[in-house]
Amino acid sequence: MNPTQRELEMSRLFCIIDEIKSRGRIDSRGDSAWRGYHTKAYNKGVSQVDLNRLTMQVCGRLKEMTRPQIQGYSLELQIWWRDHQEWDKERDG
Repeated sequence: MNPTQRELEMSRLFCIIDEIKSRGRIDSRGDSAWRGYHTKAYNKGVSQVDLNRLTMQVCGRLKEMTRPQIQGYSLELQIWWRDHQEWDKERDG
C-alpha cells in the first residue's frame, strides 16, 4: 500500500530529525524512509496536528543552524528546507 501524503511528509520530517540527531550521517533505512515508509509515520494514522507539530520542531531546529551547517547535511534535507522557506514567504506574503 502506498503512503498517504501526510505519511510521506511525516516520513521526510522524521528523516530530517534522524539526520540532525546523527549529525549528518545518513540513516540506514535509506530511500524507503524518504519515500513515505519511515517506521514512525507509515501506517500510524498521522493527523494534521501531528504533522504541524513535527514541522514546527524541524523548522525550529533548522532555524538555529547557519547556512554552512545546513550545507553539511543531505541534499534531501537542504531541498526540504529551501522549499519550506519559500512556502513560508508565500504564506506570510
